Amino acid sequence: MVFPGAVRLIKCDEEGAEGLLFACARNILATDRPVIVAELNIPRLPVVSGVTAEEFLGWMRGQRYSCRLLGDDAELGILINSASDSNDPAANVVFLPERKR
Repeated sequence: MVFPGAVRLIKCDEEGAEGLLFACARNILATDRPVIVAELNIPRLPVVSGVTAEEFLGWMRGQRYSCRLLGDDAELGILINSASDSNDPAANVVFLPERKR
C-alpha cells in the first residue's frame, strides 16, 4: 500500500493480532515513526499472533518504541515492559517512537 505522505498515527484494536499487524507494518514503523494507540490484548496475543506479550513488547522495543499505559483521563501512565506491568488483560496503550538518530 502506498500513502501520499508519512503515516503519523496508527489506531488499532486487533484482538491479539497486534504482533502480525506490526510485523507487516515494519517498514512504516521504521521510516515514518508513527505514534500508535492500541488495545493490547495480552491473553489473545499468543493465540492469534503466536507471541507472548513479553515477546511482542520486546520486538517493539527492538523497533525503538516504548509502550505506556493510556489512562481513562488520556494521561500517559507507566512504562510497560511486560504483561505483569498491567492489571488489565486488554490494556489501552500508546507506543511512542524514539527520536530518529
